[in-house]
Amino acid sequence: MLSTTIRVAERYGPPFTGSRAPFDSSDPLVFTHHNLNMRNFPLDRLGKVRLLNFGWPGFHPPVFEYYGMRQAAINDRSPKSCMYSIPFMAGIYFKERLVV
Repeated sequence: MLSTTIRVAERYGPPFTGSRAPFDSSDPLVFTHHNLNMRNFPLDRLGKVRLLNFGWPGFHPPVFEYYGMRQAAINDRSPKSCMYSIPFMAGIYFKERLVV
């Protein structure tokens, strides 16, 4: 899926002048929420954590959840502690960060 998106962007978008490693699509597809962020983990009246907003779920490589969480933290201007905790929740994908 990402490979197709990159090909379409290269064909119709402005030329990419940076370097990019090829996307590794060998990971299995897993069910991802794809919108995990602080506002989707509210506490109910009994103090239990709930997970909300299943608007974008699907089967994707695990790294997609990592990128979704990072982007949500950036967009929401989340505390640095939230950004630092993402690799512990979604997995460590530092090598893949060089692709995007």
